[in-house]
Amino acid sequence: MVRLLCMIALIVVTNVANAIEDRAIQRSMAVNNAEKIVIQVERGNISIKGVDTSDVIVSGELDESTEEVIFERKGDTIVFKLKIEQDHWGSGKGANLDFKVPKSFAANVMTVSAEVLAENLMSNVFVKSVSGDITVNEIGKAEVTESELITVSGDIDFKRAYGRLDLNSVSGDIEGSADSHQIRAKTVSGELRVKLNRVQQAFISSVSGDVSLSGVCEENLDVKMSTVNGEAKLLSDGTYVGKLKMQTGPGGDIVNRLSKHKPESSLIGDAFLQVNVGEKSSRGSNRVDMTTVSGTLIID
Repeated sequence: MVRLLCMIALIVVTNVANAIEDRAIQRSMAVNNAEKIVIQVERGNISIKGVDTSDVIVSGELDESTEEVIFERKGDTIVFKLKIEQDHWGSGKGANLDFKVPKSFAANVMTVSAEVLAENLMSNVFVKSVSGDITVNEIGKAEVTESELITVSGDIDFKRAYGRLDLNSVSGDIEGSADSHQIRAKTVSGELRVKLNRVQQAFISSVSGDVSLSGVCEENLDVKMSTVNGEAKLLSDGTYVGKLKMQTGPGGDIVNRLSKHKPESSLIGDAFLQVNVGEKSSRGSNRVDMTTVSGTLIID
């Protein structure tokens, strides 16, 4: 009996090992004239990293329900796509894939629930997900590239993102530091926390989530922050110099801890504050515009 149980256990372990081995993938393709990679993976974990290479390399484990692997070149684009068996869609652990591409490559990643990490890419980066988190580090090139990160319920985390950066989430949080010359960040109910490094334009908006913006001390800065009923906070650490405009609808509040200026109120309950903050300097052309319907605007 013991011998039989041992044999059964050995068979199970062997089958599991074979299944894992069957899911393993290690492929490469010469770049030639390609300039971009398109990745379509429904679920799991995706990592794409720019390195010094003349090949596109993919390694890791496939989704256990993978029906077909497409890895091909179409003109200037290399395409990687996993087709999942229809009967198994929505179940299973998903794929776990690492991509190595040339640093100069543009990347387009589309997924439903996969976690996505993109780093060290000097061209345009586009990531679209439904529920997966998106993390980027060291992407884009100053005043040249345009990158866009979109998710419904996942979080977006970013740092050292250059060029133009668009961030969109419905209920997920958005957080990071931007070196982009222009950043647009929008969420419906998620939290939004952004630190600006060498940013010239920032457009930040939320419906019911709170918004926090810091690092506004560059020259020729143009910042617009808006909420419907969330809190919008500008953290300047006392270094902001330039024009400041804050406006609320009925029921909204303005808290000014940066100067002694007090907001004015209308008969219907609107609040309004428009002042020049700090002494005139080369940064006098800076402009911050904050609006809300019924939320709270804070400058600190």
